[in-house]
Amino acid sequence: MFSRITLAAVSAVALSAAAQADGYAPGPRGYGYAAPTWEGLYIGAFVGGANANDHVRDVDNLNGGASFNIHDQSFFWGGQAGYNLQSSNVVFGIEVDIGRTDFNKRKFDPNFIGGTFSGLEGGTVGDVTGRLGVAVGPALLYAKGGWAFFDGDVFVDNHLGGFGGGRAFAPTFNGWTLGGGAELKFSRAWSAKIEYLHYDFGTEDATLHTPANGNFRYSNDLTSDTVKIGLNYHFGADRFERYVPLK
Repeated sequence: MFSRITLAAVSAVALSAAAQADGYAPGPRGYGYAAPTWEGLYIGAFVGGANANDHVRDVDNLNGGASFNIHDQSFFWGGQAGYNLQSSNVVFGIEVDIGRTDFNKRKFDPNFIGGTFSGLEGGTVGDVTGRLGVAVGPALLYAKGGWAFFDGDVFVDNHLGGFGGGRAFAPTFNGWTLGGGAELKFSRAWSAKIEYLHYDFGTEDATLHTPANGNFRYSNDLTSDTVKIGLNYHFGADRFERYVPLK
């Protein structure tokens, strides 16, 4: 699924690049067409794909912390908003992303005879990042990184084991993200982008409280990689345009 989404994203950006960058207004007397600018407020939406890797460690296992992995892939959709400042061709600013996944995977603990399994379902992915990029004509190449969170159902379940533990959930994960992308302005107010981000959400415990056997802790080390294509609308682009003097 990741390869198909990446191919679709590259194709979308290539089509945008092939389109004429029309809509730029002529400048005042003695100046030519406005050069594209990235300065100002923008808001947009994205679609793409995400994978997840949950490294689960059975902390209280008699083998001394035996572990196993849960892998899954999901569509990823949501929106973003941010604000750019620009100095010459250097663009810097802050961006907020919020999206949803539909992960749905569970796996039995191979080290526990009692029928215990861990699972990963759904989830909201969000981040607050700084962006730093270089504008090249109507294109922007950028890197970004910052704080990220995952708020989904990461759990351990012992309904089948007969120990009376039921299901226990890990709390919201907090970690970091790092990645980058390319964005292209195809009119004064609209741009299209392709972006890759790696997420490391850190480690959280899901702890079963059983009446007869005490607590069973399952440590979850959660990471994810995402690829997405997006569309942004830039507010007040005409107020920030930089005109080119005519020779």
